[in-house]
Amino acid sequence: MSLEFLNNFFFTGQFIPHGHCYLWKPGLVTLHILSDSLIALAYYSIPIMLVYFVRKRQDVPFSWIFLMFGTFIIACGTTHLMEIWTLWHPSYWLSGFLKSITAFVSVYTAVSLVPLIPQVLALPSPAQLEMANVALHKEIAERKRVEVALRESQQMLQLVMDNIPQFIFWKDRKSVYLGCNRNFAQMSSVGSSENIVGKTDYELAWKKEEADFFFECDSRVMDGNTPEYHIIECLIQADGKQAWLESNKIPLHDLEGNVVGILGTFENITERKQAEEDIRNALEKERELIELKSRFISITSHEFRTPLSTILSSADILEFYNQKLSEDNKNKHLQRIKNSVKNMIELLDDVLFIGKDEAGKQELKPRLFELVQFCSGLVEQIQISTSHKITFSNQDEYINACMDEKLLRQILCNLISNAIKYSPQGNTVYFDLVCHCGEVIFKVQDEGIGIPEKEQAQLFTSFQRASNVGAIPGTGLGLAIVKKAVNLHNGKIVIDSRVGVGTKVTVSIPINYLENNK
Repeated sequence: MSLEFLNNFFFTGQFIPHGHCYLWKPGLVTLHILSDSLIALAYYSIPIMLVYFVRKRQDVPFSWIFLMFGTFIIACGTTHLMEIWTLWHPSYWLSGFLKSITAFVSVYTAVSLVPLIPQVLALPSPAQLEMANVALHKEIAERKRVEVALRESQQMLQLVMDNIPQFIFWKDRKSVYLGCNRNFAQMSSVGSSENIVGKTDYELAWKKEEADFFFECDSRVMDGNTPEYHIIECLIQADGKQAWLESNKIPLHDLEGNVVGILGTFENITERKQAEEDIRNALEKERELIELKSRFISITSHEFRTPLSTILSSADILEFYNQKLSEDNKNKHLQRIKNSVKNMIELLDDVLFIGKDEAGKQELKPRLFELVQFCSGLVEQIQISTSHKITFSNQDEYINACMDEKLLRQILCNLISNAIKYSPQGNTVYFDLVCHCGEVIFKVQDEGIGIPEKEQAQLFTSFQRASNVGAIPGTGLGLAIVKKAVNLHNGKIVIDSRVGVGTKVTVSIPINYLENNK
């Protein structure tokens, strides 16, 4: 059966060609050939254009229906070509089969088109599209106008903030900068306000500990939803200078009241802090001066009272008992008066020295002299008036030095006198002279009461005495004078002292002051 069907389907022996129906009239046959050829040509060209259209306009909705129409049209064109074929070849089964395919595609396309019609009708018409386009243009123009107005408003707001002398910034919930004014941008070395957007304090010129402090403060304000005012912060600026800032930080809220960021304002109070520090220093200096004045009055009144009492008593004795006194007793009382006057003059000289130095009027007058002989003579002079033994040692026989002889005498006399004063009677005081590497080194050592360690930091303060001196007389000016005289020579002084063991003072002075200060 299948072989017979195929034979009937492809072989045409039992049928006559369609041209017999036209009686093979040339005009009629030509007319049908031309008509069917042109129709087929048109049918085949239309799908090509539809496929091209669909590929170029992929945004067109329902593109598949165009392809269905193209398939339907190709099938129709094929049936017309079959009409030409059957003029000479009676393949009517094949022709019918092609028509059935065309019918199926046509029906399927028509059925598919039915539910598509409402969707197609819902598409806007050209007039509607034109109206929508006009409305869209108006909306775009309005949006541009609003954007321009918003931009101008933002520029005006930024201009206002840039002209505010305070430093202003604002951050999001994660402490990321959203903006700032010009002053803050310059201080943080980002250049312009736009450059700070998206940065954190860790990306700016601050130190890590400063950034940690800012982040902690921001978190506290936002988490607690509580503003903080007058926060004092210390900051190292981009130029490396230290600045003191007084900050105010306020949480920012959205329309629902949620905290979405933080607003900060601060001003540089470095000058104010410096002024406060200067005032504190001045008050402290004034307090020290008052204490110094009090100690000066107390000590000098005590130190003057003793020699004045001696002078007065000796003078009274000489006045009222002059005839009864022997020459030795008279000389004794006169010597007491001279010694008392000498002590008072030395005390006045010490006070005047401190006053001149504090006023910056103490002058250094260096001159060249032989140092070993100078020290030997000084030791002999002091040895006459003391029961202590002064041991002087030197490495060099001659040392020519350029120093202020008067100031050097004050330095050595004070050091040796202190060693004698604070040592038991009959003890030895050691005085060494060494010349080394362009410096003269003086060492004075005793075996006396020593100085408490906690009080050694105040040794060079005027009128300051150690707590263990007891009834030993003194003004507390000796080491202060030594220190100032050594400083005038650009020298150094070091004290090594232990209570109950003794004290060693080492003074180093350049051997030639003039050469070291050219």
